[in-house]
Amino acid sequence: MKKKKLLAFVLTCATAAGMLSGCGSQGTTTETGSAPESTGTETAAATAAAETTAATGDVVNINWYLFDGAGQADQQAVQDAMNAYTADKIGVTVTLKPISSGDYNNTVKLDLAAADDVDLCFMANWTGLDELIQSNALLDLTDLLPQYKELYDVMPEEIWNSTKFDGKNYTIPNYKESFSGYSLITPQALADKVKEEKGIDFQSLELNGYSDLKKVEPYLEAVKDEVSLPIAELWGIYPDIFANHYDSILNKGTEVGVDETTGEIVELLKTDAAKDYFTLMHEWKEKGYWKEENTMADVNKDTYRSAGDYGISIWNTVPDNENSASDRYGVPVYAIQITDNKITSDSALGSGWAISAKSTKADACLKYLQLLNTDTTLADLFVYGIEGTDYTKDADGIVTVSENAGWTNQVWKATNYKVPSLSSTESADKKEQYTEANTAATPQKIMGFRFDSTNVRTEITALDNVMNEYQVLMNCGFYDPEEYLPKYLDAIEQAGMDKILTEIQTQYDAWKSSQN
Repeated sequence: MKKKKLLAFVLTCATAAGMLSGCGSQGTTTETGSAPESTGTETAAATAAAETTAATGDVVNINWYLFDGAGQADQQAVQDAMNAYTADKIGVTVTLKPISSGDYNNTVKLDLAAADDVDLCFMANWTGLDELIQSNALLDLTDLLPQYKELYDVMPEEIWNSTKFDGKNYTIPNYKESFSGYSLITPQALADKVKEEKGIDFQSLELNGYSDLKKVEPYLEAVKDEVSLPIAELWGIYPDIFANHYDSILNKGTEVGVDETTGEIVELLKTDAAKDYFTLMHEWKEKGYWKEENTMADVNKDTYRSAGDYGISIWNTVPDNENSASDRYGVPVYAIQITDNKITSDSALGSGWAISAKSTKADACLKYLQLLNTDTTLADLFVYGIEGTDYTKDADGIVTVSENAGWTNQVWKATNYKVPSLSSTESADKKEQYTEANTAATPQKIMGFRFDSTNVRTEITALDNVMNEYQVLMNCGFYDPEEYLPKYLDAIEQAGMDKILTEIQTQYDAWKSSQN
């Protein structure tokens, strides 16, 4: 009975908050398109939608596919509270459908093709976005987005432009870091122990790409008997694209890039840097830094990271870097940045939303995302859950997540960085750090060029099969590069890499001509 009364109270408060929010004034959008600092204030579009709903009594429900978070105890309570808040406010409610991370890509692909009840779904450059666009599974939003001005003004124009495919918008990015860059992380407790007992200071390491990884070896040697995985994860030679002046075109494990100095297209696996990397990884395997678990597809590396039971791991650099990684895995970490930050055609596509081409509820989806991206009350519900149950908030508006919270979400896969309240695990200037870092990042010289693999689909599939055979074992040092790198490269050629490179060159030349 107490739980029912508490939920009723929460829903009443949520509704009351929506009524009270109309008394506030809307923040001003800056000329760069950054989102206003929201305080739950009702936007003009929300007001109009609420008036329409009041007149017609119509409420539209959308089915919303979320990445991860399935099985949380307070999902229904959070959904009910969100719906109580938005039904009167914009005439839209949601049915939350979280899908586990391991199942997400395949489930969404199948459901978008077969089901008529998918409306809104999480989408990123790593969820099969290219293929879904090419198969016409996602709605073209290009002409619709300008009609939702508050949503469009959340992020700069260049973000919308950089995320286009063939000149069209298919996604609404979650505006966070708009760049890509890479760091190494290690558990703070482990690093402090190694520094005290062996005098090896992880934080003093200065790294400039994978070419400097040899400097990490004394630290790995010191921790290899202390943890289950001395190395939790490293991502092939991909970070060297950023450190060694290449712009990425094809990221399939056999990265293809453009040399920023010469403008030539380069197959990076054929460079000296690639051979040096594989040689070092093989040496590290022989020294016990790589374990068999690293090669097993069913072993979740996050399990080790969340337990602090690893030595080093690759990490996507973000503003408030160490706090963000610590919060992500629940274990305090130290972070060392190993590459510069670059804005690429894909870097703003690391998280966002797309609408099914079959959905008849595009207007409702966009209204909802507009409110989620401008309204702190809704954003806090979606990110943190029910106040008083899943989190508390102090007098300064800082959130502390409850130890036994029944709902947790993460800002990076929920909404833009400016809207939710800060948590106690974040720096007080986190939002300012994001703004400064996005401004300071270097645009990739070929930003806007996006390779269309339609004409080489067969060869790309064959290339994927080669990657499945060689990539992990090469990356983790289980194959001696003196013997296996020639075999690897030969298999890539047999898969049709020459045809892929020719197609890349043709499209790249056409794109360059269009820029003049």
